[in-house]
Amino acid sequence: MKRVVTGAIAVAVLAGLGVVIWFFATSGIDESTADVTAPTLAPAPTEADPTTGSTAAEPPPASEGTQSPSAGGVFQLAEGTTVRFELDEELRGQPTHVVATNTEVEGQVRFDPADLSTAEIGTIVVGAQTFETDSSNRNRAIRGLILDASSFPEITFVPTSVDGLSGSVDVGQEVSFTVTGDLTIRDVTQTVTFEVTATLSADETLEGTAETQVLRSDFGLQIPSVQSVANVTDEVLIAIDFVATLV
Repeated sequence: MKRVVTGAIAVAVLAGLGVVIWFFATSGIDESTADVTAPTLAPAPTEADPTTGSTAAEPPPASEGTQSPSAGGVFQLAEGTTVRFELDEELRGQPTHVVATNTEVEGQVRFDPADLSTAEIGTIVVGAQTFETDSSNRNRAIRGLILDASSFPEITFVPTSVDGLSGSVDVGQEVSFTVTGDLTIRDVTQTVTFEVTATLSADETLEGTAETQVLRSDFGLQIPSVQSVANVTDEVLIAIDFVATLV
């Protein structure tokens, strides 16, 4: 009788383990989203002539080889831009630092090196179905169980203020500032502030990094209960390593 009970327990354990393995192997999302799009920034306003009230004429185009970003020059996030998040967990009893990356990101930046106070950040849109880690099972869990990307395919950041920029900057000189706005993950929106560093290169490329730290509990993001995963940190680093080219 004891052997029968023990055998039944073993079968139940194996069956439960099989369900867990099946769940993580089949749930979640493997496919990419359709290409995400973000709203474009409005054209920079032209100055009105105080004597006539009419707007100033458009400046003539720069000569070939001497082009530089005009006032209110708009830069588009380009190839090389990556969104990532980082957190810590214990995987099978071992401390593990998880890094998830995603290149499906769109947005625009207005940046005039001669007048940094006019800087403007447009809405940033990230595809929720294409985060990649070093584990396909984890990828599926992130896209499906955690982010529910089939129902909420986009993560958005809508900036409300840019602070810490004034004066001018030379090509190759790094500037630091903050961008505050509304971050929406799934159906929860929270106000966050990114710390940003950016550098304008001679080839009219704007490059830098924006980072913030959030609590996943603030967004209602739950980690599936799996025996091999424990002590997942509530703190999550979110970063955008960006490359933007002049439109």
